[in-house]
Amino acid sequence: MLPVGCYDRTSHRLDGLTPEAVATSSLEQLAQRYDPTQPDKSSLLHGIMWGAPPPAAGLPALPLLFTAEDSDPFHRHMELLVRTIQDRICTDLIDVERFAADRALGSEGAPATLLQVDGSPINPKLRELLLAQSDKAATFPERIALRPGIGGGIERVMSGGRVFSKAGINVTVANVTAPKDSFLRLLPDHPSLAGIEPPEKFGLFTASVSLVLHAVSPHVPTCHANYRFFDLTIPATDKAPAKRVQWFGGGSDLTPTYIVEEDARHFHSNLRTRLDAIDPALYKDWKPACDKYFYLPHRGERRGIGGVFFDDETKRSKEQYERIVRTLGESFGAGYYPIVLKRMSQKFDENELAYQQLRRGRYVEFNLVYDKGTTYGLRQPGARVDAILMSLPAVARFAYRRPHADKREEETLQVLQTPKDW
Repeated sequence: MLPVGCYDRTSHRLDGLTPEAVATSSLEQLAQRYDPTQPDKSSLLHGIMWGAPPPAAGLPALPLLFTAEDSDPFHRHMELLVRTIQDRICTDLIDVERFAADRALGSEGAPATLLQVDGSPINPKLRELLLAQSDKAATFPERIALRPGIGGGIERVMSGGRVFSKAGINVTVANVTAPKDSFLRLLPDHPSLAGIEPPEKFGLFTASVSLVLHAVSPHVPTCHANYRFFDLTIPATDKAPAKRVQWFGGGSDLTPTYIVEEDARHFHSNLRTRLDAIDPALYKDWKPACDKYFYLPHRGERRGIGGVFFDDETKRSKEQYERIVRTLGESFGAGYYPIVLKRMSQKFDENELAYQQLRRGRYVEFNLVYDKGTTYGLRQPGARVDAILMSLPAVARFAYRRPHADKREEETLQVLQTPKDW
């Protein structure tokens, strides 16, 4: 692990924007600032320069950290792609933090009004923990893990920002010789491995970017996204020749505290529009797959209002899937940050904050009990546990038989129990 650095680049997408303009702009108008077809105003999309690598076509000239000695050009390309997505989302998030640095937010009245949670008085320290907010725009502490001959990762996890109480955007790139147990853990969820005799050892290359953004305000939804590529090399045996199996997976989804139809429609419309431009079947198939995946059977409800989810995708060429992943990564900001800008100044009280923490308890339940990426990652040898669990919120609550406090909570639960087509 290299020393902790600081990633604080900005894309300047919000230069010239005022709170008054945010208030009068629609989500679609704000989304235009995140148009991926427009050039980024920043000359540096990355925080640390390591050299001058050969750039992949259409990607910024990032240095290769994990695949410099990898002979497969697509492996090198995927490292650059997931890191470019990481940089884009981080720079845009820092823009939002800086935009909020000297502006009034909805939480600024909360310390005075936040007196109790579910009827129980709370002290100032607990109140501060619940808000998990600082007076300054936050930046990303950056940790780079380099494992020669294996790969590594880039961890960027922010805590206590003006807008985001916790935000993690991590990259992992690995090229390892994996044991039989790893194959057996992958087998149940990946039909592309069906019929292959589990090898004692096999080659496993992975490149992924994963992010979870938890805001201070109950009016700003939590957002999650993950984009990943797997490449397995199965050695030859007496019974079968060597085999190579590749697939893509990922998606993005939104978890609001309260359902706001305008926000839900904007988030889903952004995904639908971007994917329909490639193939209308993508959103049509991946939206219900998302509703199915992020389901808590013991609660009978979804984690949030969904988005898109795909895994073990092998029907198209890897170049086509690369385009899909690139499109989703580039357009993430247009779907999410306009919602953040519109809602972060909306005032909230102790009851709304209490319900936010309760919904985040559901988030924890899903991630620790049902999320396959979390459970798979924790079982890997040498797992970076803190990086895997960065998806968990700073604070969550588990209330015993808490009744619904108002109509908004009831309406939210109805949508979580019966997904809507947005």
